[in-house]
Amino acid sequence: MTARAGCGEGERAVDPQIDRQWLRGRRILVIGLARSGIAACRVLAGLGSDVTGNDQKGRGDLDSAALDEIEAKDVRLVLGSHDPGLVHGIDLVVLSPGVDPRLALLEEARRISIPVIGELELGYLLAHAPIVAVTGSNGKSTVTALLGEILQAAGREVVVAGNIGCPLVGEVHRASEDGVIVCEVSSFQLETIRRFRPRIAIILNLTPDHLDRHGSMVAYVDAKARIFSNQGGEDVTILNADDELTANLAPRVPAQILTFSASREQQEGAFVREGTIIVRRSGRERVLMPSESIRLVGPHNLLNSLACVAASSVLGVADLAVQQTLQSFQGLEHRLEFVRKLGGVSYVNDSKATNVDAVRSALESYAGSVVLIAGGRAKGVDFRELRPEVAERVKALILLGEARQVLHDALGDLVETHEVRTMDEAVTLAARLAEPGDTVLLSPSCASFDQFRDFEERGRAFKRAVARLAPPDKDRQ
Repeated sequence: MTARAGCGEGERAVDPQIDRQWLRGRRILVIGLARSGIAACRVLAGLGSDVTGNDQKGRGDLDSAALDEIEAKDVRLVLGSHDPGLVHGIDLVVLSPGVDPRLALLEEARRISIPVIGELELGYLLAHAPIVAVTGSNGKSTVTALLGEILQAAGREVVVAGNIGCPLVGEVHRASEDGVIVCEVSSFQLETIRRFRPRIAIILNLTPDHLDRHGSMVAYVDAKARIFSNQGGEDVTILNADDELTANLAPRVPAQILTFSASREQQEGAFVREGTIIVRRSGRERVLMPSESIRLVGPHNLLNSLACVAASSVLGVADLAVQQTLQSFQGLEHRLEFVRKLGGVSYVNDSKATNVDAVRSALESYAGSVVLIAGGRAKGVDFRELRPEVAERVKALILLGEARQVLHDALGDLVETHEVRTMDEAVTLAARLAEPGDTVLLSPSCASFDQFRDFEERGRAFKRAVARLAPPDKDRQ
């Protein structure tokens, strides 16, 4: 049994030295059985832990095949509620990132001094390879994937994992001490870290997001800043100098700092000078490539690329591998993904744009007029922040989902605005409103959970609707 601290109100749980040996035979409760929770159950069962998996959803609302798989590994399932009594007799609680840390079950665990860690922390404790951790409000997945591609092009052993869709705990075994793990990290995951210490931490930007969960912008920024909280002088944190909130974190960073900027020179890091990407390290500069050679579109993707350039310089990657990858990398699905051109109108799937700043970046990426499809479940942000961009770049606004009325109230007086109920209706209407040279852009500024399982399902619904569009009569001739 794990030693227990006192059970007084507000006391913190004991922090055991968790490793593979400690986990063997321990009674572990995994809360949340989506991808991260399933991966944690799978790994813990393989290490010889006595695992219970818990989710408030019933079996019919979860991945039944995945549940069958972990049950075959002797994982006990408790579904349909989060009973606080489940923590009694447990040695460790592992929390999935989507689970609210204020659950009564978790409060009970803390009250009786049972340690609570996240899936990210568990993955870190089991990893052999150094970790490059990427966080920020927007661009995390793109930078994680792009840096992974750069390392692969350089012939390095690399594993890409984390919030990008492959939970860290399920991937760490694939990287030896000589490899590198590039891991996307969310604010939810950082809330529950204890010893998580990335060799390189990258913070891309900080704009209002998940305020419904964190309660305030200050709390959100503090959660993100935890990414470097355990670093030391031999570690590196990379910050976006063009983002004020991110740059202002520098005095709090205990590690070496590199910065990147598209607008001004940096003492140590990567920047653009007269259209050329420059790397400056220890006072020495080298020219990398013209910034216009980057394949990814949009000013935000120039910054994403500069973050990867800075990280590559720390990792000792040859310039040729960086150049070739930046020139060829097409981006990820659901992130400014070009779907189709029909009747002179471009259709773009940016379903991953779930906050105001992501939509702003998307609108700034296109020269012509935009028919914008937005809406979903609001995340506590102020949609009025988009008024300048909507007034300047959007010719028509099509709104759907729970937040459509809130969006209408915030933006509807600026441009022609319509409310619809389904993605098919939205795309059909957008096609009628768009003219040659326009872009129909799905960039929701909201979460997807009101109508879809996730942003990926929403993006694919958009693409299916676009695929069903018939060409204009003149295109059939």
